[in-house]
Amino acid sequence: MIDSIKKISELVLDIVLGRVCARGLKFDRRYLIVSEIAQQFYCEHKLELMYKEGKVETEEMRLGTLIHEEMFKGERLSTDELIDRILTFRRVVATFPLAVVYKNVPVLGVPDAVIFDDGKPIALVELKTTRRWIGKVFTCEYVQAQLYSYMLRVNDLADKMNVVIVKVSRDVELTDNIRRRLLNRALSLIEKYGGSEVTVRGEKYSIHVYDSDSAAFRYLDWALGYWLGTRGVYIPLDSRSRCRKCEYRHLCRYVTSRVV
Repeated sequence: MIDSIKKISELVLDIVLGRVCARGLKFDRRYLIVSEIAQQFYCEHKLELMYKEGKVETEEMRLGTLIHEEMFKGERLSTDELIDRILTFRRVVATFPLAVVYKNVPVLGVPDAVIFDDGKPIALVELKTTRRWIGKVFTCEYVQAQLYSYMLRVNDLADKMNVVIVKVSRDVELTDNIRRRLLNRALSLIEKYGGSEVTVRGEKYSIHVYDSDSAAFRYLDWALGYWLGTRGVYIPLDSRSRCRKCEYRHLCRYVTSRVV
């Protein structure tokens, strides 16, 4: 475990500094980011517009970021200090960057939380804020969480683990109250049901527990088709609702031409 965490930390640094990089990707990308790979499963043309026009940060996004920061705030530690905590304490909840090189393409990502129990990762937690879809996990959300789990497993940090997706109402006033109980609630579900899939719904939240997807690499294979230009761009033609609220709607040729 110690060697694995150090290996990940070194690879992250190598990728960020450009010592390990990809060639031939769209937009001259040197590495891919898990959250953007997940975005591909939502709408790849939106991702293209973000790269071409620049990122648009809405008030909803800022509120979601604030809730993330509040729910997972903690103290900053060096890699060695993190390892020491994991080896010393029975249970540790930590946030740290992950990295893999898949088919010569570096991939980076930062999960919201990894839960260690007796020195081993037992669960990965990903938080999603929403106004309407408290009880529903979308494909892009599932893919993002499962890719983080894959990155932990391929780096020999875990053989298997639970993947937990927490959906929370996008209401900053609820943060303090929910923060105190959601991780404990997720842990109790893991302890009670083990590797079984289970969903628990509250008034302002839902918790979805999955087993690790042993074939999560297939999401990377599909995503690479876009970045390498070996297939067309994925456009969700059957989903007008996501187009109506898209911050790039006024620039989207598929909307203006009424294809969607």
